Amino acid sequence: SGGGAGTPGAAGTGAAGVFGAPYEVGAVDLSRADPTFSMTSCDGGIGTLTFVNPCLVGNNLTGATDPSAPGPHVVECTTTMDLGAVSWSFIVSLPPTLNPQTVFLLAPGNPTIDLPNGQQARATMVEGQLTFLVVDPGNQAFEGRFVGDVRWTESSGYPALCTLDAVIWGAPAPFN
Repeated sequence: SGGGAGTPGAAGTGAAGVFGAPYEVGAVDLSRADPTFSMTSCDGGIGTLTFVNPCLVGNNLTGATDPSAPGPHVVECTTTMDLGAVSWSFIVSLPPTLNPQTVFLLAPGNPTIDLPNGQQARATMVEGQLTFLVVDPGNQAFEGRFVGDVRWTESSGYPALCTLDAVIWGAPAPFN
């Protein structure tokens, strides 16, 4: 279940990517988000990593006082195993300058998490595309489909790759 589409609004002004898609600009109805999304098909017996939906979207890192000003925002996601603790964080541009976004920088200080296989790991690479469906730049919120892979590197150095194909939501949060 991928959650419903957000509230329609005006067509976005972000440029379409190679597999470009227009996105709607308007209110993001977070009540329609599925409560979780999962990374599946993980290597090394990790199992499935399940995350709380929505993830949290921080303030514009440029320090812009206008919340709808374009710029990078940290997105923080939490696993259902580590409730309350950030498990995976990456940076997106809001409003998007490309749709889909295909370059993902991991946020500084990406944490180590407990994995279902008893090991600890941190996200060390994200590849794929986040196609925004609805964006509310003034409220730091979005709905988008993320298709790609996340590499988790265990403390032993073993890299495990997990597949992500899910609708993820971003809700505003007061952090930088």
